[in-house]
Amino acid sequence: SQEEISIRGLAERIIQRTGSKSEITYTPYDEAYGDGFDDMSRRVPDLSRVGELIGWKPSHTLDQIIDQVVAEQREGRA
Repeated sequence: SQEEISIRGLAERIIQRTGSKSEITYTPYDEAYGDGFDDMSRRVPDLSRVGELIGWKPSHTLDQIIDQVVAEQREGRA
């Protein structure tokens, strides 16, 4: 998907789509990644190049991907 979404937004979307009662908690950056780790503050997907080269484009929405991953995880627990 080329949809830009924050990590919090993704967490909220997963909670909403699964009907979970989970709460979002935060871990300090240095605790999660350790000293010296540097990450981008924003990622914006750009699939135009792959589209130009091989004609590929996303065929699933983010919601469809979330639903599929959730279904597979639930099947694995059954």
